[in-house]
Amino acid sequence: MFRGGGWNVIKLLWGGYWDALLARDTNGVLKKLMMETVDGEYQNCKAFGGAYTRENFFGKYDETRAMVAGLSDDDIWRLNRGGHDPHKVYAAYHQAVNTKGMPTVILAKTVKGYGMGSSGESLNPTHQTKKLDNDAVRAFRDRFNIPLSDKQLEEAEQVPFYHPGEDSPEVQYLKERRAALGGYLPQRRRKAAKSFTVPTLDKYERLLKDSGERTYSTTMAFVQTLNIALRDKDLGPAPGADRR
Repeated sequence: MFRGGGWNVIKLLWGGYWDALLARDTNGVLKKLMMETVDGEYQNCKAFGGAYTRENFFGKYDETRAMVAGLSDDDIWRLNRGGHDPHKVYAAYHQAVNTKGMPTVILAKTVKGYGMGSSGESLNPTHQTKKLDNDAVRAFRDRFNIPLSDKQLEEAEQVPFYHPGEDSPEVQYLKERRAALGGYLPQRRRKAAKSFTVPTLDKYERLLKDSGERTYSTTMAFVQTLNIALRDKDLGPAPGADRR
């Protein structure tokens, strides 16, 4: 649908752990299996682990079963989705920002409740989960290598925040981006940072006249008003800067 509308479409589906398997898929059986597997089955693969995935996903064809014969159940469970692979996400955004002449949409495949472990990962009740129990918090800490001890978790009345330090590269990067956006809190300015010339009323002339037999809805009139503003050489770049 997006491609039909003239968009650049980036499908961010499979993480880097799949690359070696896809490279060996010379006859297209793995791709066929991926295409015919429905979302609920993919959800089960993450919810029930590597052994389940080996039998119920890869086990559907002899060729795909043989592909993962040398992988452990943990290796199979680690086969990741594109939306959770930082390298793939970076590559998708890099391609998006360097695409000229058309908007870009990134269709990212992710795992519901990612990181929640047995308390919610790939499970529908994730949407109603408000708090993780102690075992789930420890599993989350271990999975993402967060430097908090068991003692810190046990003694805290609520899950403690971890801060990497003011001088850490992560915090410095966040501060740089926040400074580029104008500071930490929204501000009400009496004068715009950049002035522009307001379009004259004649630019909207066709909206001010009787449309004849056709009746304009308020939505149609509003959208056409925006279109006129965005096409204006002086005003257009201001509200149109974030359209991508």
